Amino acid sequence: TQEPKFGRVVSNLTQLSMPLFGCRTPDGYPNTEEAWLSPDATIRRVNVAIAIAKGRFGNNEEVEPESLSRTLGNAFSDNTQETIASSPKSLRSSLILGSPEMMYR
Repeated sequence: TQEPKFGRVVSNLTQLSMPLFGCRTPDGYPNTEEAWLSPDATIRRVNVAIAIAKGRFGNNEEVEPESLSRTLGNAFSDNTQETIASSPKSLRSSLILGSPEMMYR
C-alpha cells in the first residue's frame, strides 16, 4: 500500500525528533544550535532535505535549485553559494536545504 502524503511528513517530523503534537510545552520544540548541531541531528536533517528536494512529499518532481534559492531569498554565504554552484545540479536543492544558513531560518 502507498503511504499517504501526510504520513511522510509525520514520519519525517518524528525522524527529526519533533513528532506531530508531541511537544509537551507551549513554547514548541527547541530551535537552538545545541539541540540541532549533533552529528545525528545533522544526518537526519540532511536526509529530510534530500527527500524534500527529490519531491518525495508532493508530485514526485524534483525541486529546482534556482526556484528554491529565489524563494528562500538567496541569503547564503559565499562559501555555501560556491559549494552549491560547483556541485552537480541533482544535489543543489538538497545542499540548499541542508546548508548552515537554513539552520537559522
